Amino acid sequence: MRIEFLKMQGLGNDFLVFDAPAAADSLDGGKLRALADRRTGIGFDQALMLESPRDASNRVFYRVFNSDGSEAEQCGNGARCIAALLYERAPQLGRSFAMESSGGIVHARIGEDGMVSVDMGVPNFDPRALPMDAADADADADGDADADAAPAGVAWAITVMPSLTFCRPSTTTRSPAARPSPMM
Repeated sequence: MRIEFLKMQGLGNDFLVFDAPAAADSLDGGKLRALADRRTGIGFDQALMLESPRDASNRVFYRVFNSDGSEAEQCGNGARCIAALLYERAPQLGRSFAMESSGGIVHARIGEDGMVSVDMGVPNFDPRALPMDAADADADADGDADADAAPAGVAWAITVMPSLTFCRPSTTTRSPAARPSPMM
């Protein structure tokens, strides 16, 4: 399968952006992981696949794929890249428009200076809004930290720590790989 794509970046995140191929179902997680590999593939943080809008009042429906091949609901920096691309392709359609993803509607605006902004909605700070066991969200194992939710198109769990003295950087040891919380 041949895919024409653009490589874009937004605030340090890099994206592979492409129009949905005719056989979009043949683009599976394994192919996405291979493309995401920075040594043997193209390399990207996320792939953004553009499809026809589900609702004619929106400019595009887009899907967001992580470098591990899994699908995400939303990405703010990715949405900004898509908005910039859509405006570049058809500036006559205006500087303000709506885009849709599985995470919901995003309203984009391209400023006169070319700066792109997106409105992803109002975050919901209720831990029950996240796909997690909210009963355990109030404290860590020592009872030192609180976790709050901030889903604004994508689910974020925020933990406020009383001190960061426990995580001093070391040049001789590596931190363990990030892994999902057992609460998620």
